[in-house]
Amino acid sequence: FELSRPAEAQQLWDQMVDPEDEQVEQPNTRTLNAFIRGCLTIGEFRAAETVWTKVRTLELADCSSYEYMIALSCQALWVNRAVNLLKELQGSKVNEVSSVAGAGVNIARAAVLLNNPVLAAR
Repeated sequence: FELSRPAEAQQLWDQMVDPEDEQVEQPNTRTLNAFIRGCLTIGEFRAAETVWTKVRTLELADCSSYEYMIALSCQALWVNRAVNLLKELQGSKVNEVSSVAGAGVNIARAAVLLNNPVLAAR
């Protein structure tokens, strides 16, 4: 995932999830996490959110996927989105204590940046 080529990465992802394109391997959890990590590195929230929405039906997300998406949401200061993802993680079968703790710290940091002490304290 090169810094200057997020559109190409998005295009490749779209090919991977296209059921009619038999020349490209289907994505897996590792592919998803690499894509989201790349988006996190360059702050490309919208591309990650687009892929995340498409992935819901494929059930590829693991606790790392959630952690990356929560971190990316916090980076974009979309704290409500991050809180919703954390709730989703807590109710999922991939829930891990360390993921929830790390996500909580990211949310608290973003809340402090937004000068929202009530949310930061939760």
